[in-house]
Amino acid sequence: MKEDNNELTEDIAKETAAEEVPVVEYITDEEQEAEPAQTEPAEEAPVAEEPAQKASAAEGSAQKAPTAQEASAGGRTAENGQTILSGGKADLERMRDALVLLDTRSKEAAEAAGKHAKAERETAAMEKKMQDTIAAVLKKRRDELANTFDDALGKDQARLRTIRGNREKAKTKGMKARMNSETSDLIQENKRIGESINSLFKQKGIPTFCNSKAYYLMYYPKGLRAKGLFLIIWLIGLIGIPWLITWLTGWPAWGKALLWVGLAVLEIALYVAVWEWTRGKNNGILTEMRAQRNTIDQNNRRIREIKNAIRRDPDESHYNLGNFDAEIAALEESIQQVVKKRESALEEFETTSRPVIVKEIQDQYTPKIEALRGQEAELGKQKTEQENIVKHMRAELMSRYGNYMGNEFMDVAKTEALIAIMDSGRANTVSEARSVYLQK
Repeated sequence: MKEDNNELTEDIAKETAAEEVPVVEYITDEEQEAEPAQTEPAEEAPVAEEPAQKASAAEGSAQKAPTAQEASAGGRTAENGQTILSGGKADLERMRDALVLLDTRSKEAAEAAGKHAKAERETAAMEKKMQDTIAAVLKKRRDELANTFDDALGKDQARLRTIRGNREKAKTKGMKARMNSETSDLIQENKRIGESINSLFKQKGIPTFCNSKAYYLMYYPKGLRAKGLFLIIWLIGLIGIPWLITWLTGWPAWGKALLWVGLAVLEIALYVAVWEWTRGKNNGILTEMRAQRNTIDQNNRRIREIKNAIRRDPDESHYNLGNFDAEIAALEESIQQVVKKRESALEEFETTSRPVIVKEIQDQYTPKIEALRGQEAELGKQKTEQENIVKHMRAELMSRYGNYMGNEFMDVAKTEALIAIMDSGRANTVSEARSVYLQK
């Protein structure tokens, strides 16, 4: 029996070495004849292999594949159709060896999958590196080409901004000179009227504050706007200011009323006193000066109209800007030419230089990428082969043992425990050993 177990281990190892071949049972005529008669239930036939090499077939190990009925029998033995449950220690040892080999092949398949995944990552990284290199080199070359024109554009644009600024300054200066020229008569007239008013007030002893807009608004209001302002000022003086002062004092109501009346009387008395001091004594002169002040106001309005008309005037021929305009036109033409050349150069780069640069970089990386792809494909093939071996081994072992032992006993450690039970003499068959194990 020990000799059969060694043969089983060798058979499974050979079968696993075969590419994408499921575990299949092979039994030679010599092995059937040499199998000793068993008083206990027949042991399960070993998991045999398809000959890995034609040389082994030539050595005379005349092996044959099981029939369809034998393959579908799962865990039944080749000799008498008994299952693993009626087998003995040797069957458990073969089952254990098969599970150990499955674990080994599973680890190898996982290792192959890891190598393949690493190869995939290396290939993807190399491809990304190539694309990043292409993008970086194209950007660098394109930027270098664009910068050649951008430097020239920057200088022309800076010069253009300077000339335009100088032109605006010259225009502003010219507009001011034009305004002064066209309003000089009115300004001189206002100056003369003002000086005459001041001289007359000084001769008559009239206070200088009488020659102000505020005084004439309060004592000589003329026009709807002036009279409206006059009314608002009196409302604020007689109502607003007294109310605010009385509210801040916190006095009783009668005290606030007295204070309010006192403030109103004081304001009226002050107004009348100024009236008597100025208008009452010099009404004729102040009335005459009112007409002079109206002339000044009319001149000021005319000055504002002239200045606004000059600002809105689109005709710039008054300011001698021809030199600036000529230089600006030349710079704008130069900028347009540089922009056209820049666009043409970049378009030529995209259609001519870009494909050449891309091809140069691809030629540098393609051999490395192809080598990595070849390595990846080889490792992928090995991974698939290992996974197929594991898949077929697992399916065969489940069919041969798992359907009878249950998934919980498809484990090396538990199989060793069952073997130990049989070694101790507590069980003669696998089924009995299984029962003893479950009774723990």
